[in-house]
Amino acid sequence: MKNKKRLLSLILALCLCMALAAPAWAADEFGKIMPSEIIYALDEVSTLSDSEIIANNDIVSQITKPASLDIDNMINIDIRKVHQTYPLLDEQIALLKEHNYTDDEIKQFDMGDFFNIESTWLLTPSQVEDVKYLYPELETVDISNWTIGDLVEYCNEADSKKYAPSVIEAAALFERNITLDDAQTLLKEYGSYENILSQSDEQLEEDIKSYYQFNISNIYNMCTYESNDCPPAQNPDSSIYIGIQFPGYQFDWFHKDSGTTSITVAASQAMSVQAAYECLYNTTASFRVQNLHGTYSCNRGYTHEGIDFGKPAGYSENCTIYSIQSGNLFKTGDGIGKFSVYSNTLNITASYLHMSAFAVSSGKQVTTGMREGNQGNVGNSKGAHVHFQIDSGKEYSIASGGDNKLESLSPYFYINWFLSNR
Repeated sequence: MKNKKRLLSLILALCLCMALAAPAWAADEFGKIMPSEIIYALDEVSTLSDSEIIANNDIVSQITKPASLDIDNMINIDIRKVHQTYPLLDEQIALLKEHNYTDDEIKQFDMGDFFNIESTWLLTPSQVEDVKYLYPELETVDISNWTIGDLVEYCNEADSKKYAPSVIEAAALFERNITLDDAQTLLKEYGSYENILSQSDEQLEEDIKSYYQFNISNIYNMCTYESNDCPPAQNPDSSIYIGIQFPGYQFDWFHKDSGTTSITVAASQAMSVQAAYECLYNTTASFRVQNLHGTYSCNRGYTHEGIDFGKPAGYSENCTIYSIQSGNLFKTGDGIGKFSVYSNTLNITASYLHMSAFAVSSGKQVTTGMREGNQGNVGNSKGAHVHFQIDSGKEYSIASGGDNKLESLSPYFYINWFLSNR
């Protein structure tokens, strides 16, 4: 009987993994529902349980995803379907002007309008080339007529498959009633499904509910930009995050000062991440990351600085890593496996964290592509990975919990500079 149950779980898990081949949502669903509609709908059925809310309210049922671990006191909202009513950022205004929108037209737009407009733009020839590099399976496919919206929909499908669990892992997640969608979100905090499954249900419920709550808080914050009749923001700090689909990664919240303000920019940044990944691990594999510069860590409650790289498939946890930049190695260790290299040319410091071993001594010169040491799990880490961060001057900044401020520099420009000047 026990074996039959396990076999059934494996079959169901295989079906779940195969289901990842289909997009969880279509591009025409993106950003259609206004925050005020959601809040009013929730208020209308506030006396009902979450399962009753979903069954009795059309708006809520449209934007609700299945919850993990039988969580029934908090709704899991698909934030991709919510219209982001935040004011436009300068970078978004600049892109609209490049596409011949006038100042008078732009004044009428909010961020949700921008994303809907951006989704209609055709990929440029250079973007087509980049997308084919990021997704080699598209090399022989004609995507010259793809729009940004087509790219977003493809990324959602392809990246869900890229970060999918094995059949065995999917079976274990299924047995513990953890949805694949939530499991992929938990990868941000734990790095691997093995680490996720090693956590207690109580810990995972706390992590998942924190993410659900952050989404709900953002909807309340968006609503304050939409209507004066909306209730006060639940967490004003979260208003500085915007939802972006980042190619090769996933849909996530990005700090408005991260530079990741559009799919157009994110696609370019993804090329920088890929180039850094190839150099860091001496590989041609597609990049795997847990967090990107400016994403929000619900588990820790603050903005993530820099990039968390995860090893390529088949590499050991303590695999060899190689330097992305040149400069003088001035600090190692510090209890967090830190390897900090200062570039006098640019007056910046590049740091690698959580390393388990160092192949270069402090005071030595480091060159791009040089062996630095080994990836590890040293310090404030929940699984072996490489945290890569760029800081101004000869220093290293550590984000303080809850401050929601980016203290480090956006790494993408510096990655491109170092790799083009190697």
